[in-house]
Amino acid sequence: MRTIVPAETINLFDPETADVMSKAFDGAWQSVLASGNGIHLPADTTREALALRIIELAQHGERDLTRLRDDAVAHVLRTNRRDQP
Repeated sequence: MRTIVPAETINLFDPETADVMSKAFDGAWQSVLASGNGIHLPADTTREALALRIIELAQHGERDLTRLRDDAVAHVLRTNRRDQP
């Protein structure tokens, strides 16, 4: 099993923040599945990208579930479009 983010780069989050991040991730994944935007990335790659974006935002102080979720989805959609030929 591989580590998504090197442990030394992760700030530990308090339980409330971890809960918000988890809910944001679940919501983001459901949004991606429901979007029908033609994401052409494998599911595991998409889920990893969502998680990494949520972690990045939380490390910079974002704690709002909706903003975490929506930004992660938008980021994956933008990145996927740039990767297309």
